[in-house]
Amino acid sequence: MLRHCTYPIPSLTPYIAQFWSIEAQCRINMPDYLPGTGVEILLNLADDVELIQTSIAGPSVTTVTLLRAEQAVCICPRLSQLKIKPAGRIHLFSVRFRSAGFFSLFAIPLNVFSDQVIHISELGLVLPDTITNSHHDALVNQLQPWFTSRLDTKLPGQNLLKHAIDQLYYQHTQFSVQAIQQATDLSERAFQRSVKQLTGVSAKYFARTARFQATLKLLLKQPQAPVHFCLDTLLAQGYCDQSHFIRDFRYFTGSTPTQYLRVANPQCNFYLHPVGD
Repeated sequence: MLRHCTYPIPSLTPYIAQFWSIEAQCRINMPDYLPGTGVEILLNLADDVELIQTSIAGPSVTTVTLLRAEQAVCICPRLSQLKIKPAGRIHLFSVRFRSAGFFSLFAIPLNVFSDQVIHISELGLVLPDTITNSHHDALVNQLQPWFTSRLDTKLPGQNLLKHAIDQLYYQHTQFSVQAIQQATDLSERAFQRSVKQLTGVSAKYFARTARFQATLKLLLKQPQAPVHFCLDTLLAQGYCDQSHFIRDFRYFTGSTPTQYLRVANPQCNFYLHPVGD
């Protein structure tokens, strides 16, 4: 299996977190997308894969989307888990956006396709004609000018709201949702409406997923860490105690931390960057 990860050019860094790809000549177990993973454009360059999405809120509902070769979709798992089930040879390429990056570039509200698998054409997006070039670096080089051309998009209050979303995601341990809302000078109702437009969910839920994602990343980096490290990590990320974290963990993954971390492969998940190809 080959894994590639490329960071965007400086002008795109505020909007795109990374470009990643996975290649394998035979079917392998792919990592799952957990709720809150983010927004991605996912391009399939090999055999068909099934995208299996299961809701975690309310009654469990599962939907299956067939992603054929040279097709691209947008995904935004917020209240659902998404599994990738390959049928054979694997070559997936993805653009992972930062919290408010997709909306900032395309002005498409995330609540339009949150927890859905939507073909990019349905969102009015058309990738460059030569995008079927399958080499990772070539794909990155073709796509970056296309994204750069979107930087002229201007929306009222965009920078302020983008900053607020970044604070909710990256500084959730320092600022409360209320404090971030008050700093925008927006009413609570207007703030919640704007956050849902940019992220697909409420500010409170978005902050909850940010806390869980940050904690999970830290634990995956130290799978053999002693108990006191794990407890300190939970408390530092804003959890009241271990029970609080376990409840959240069960909600987002369907299993306990011990069960999940025992089977999770640190070299093949969507939370850590690849150590090498």
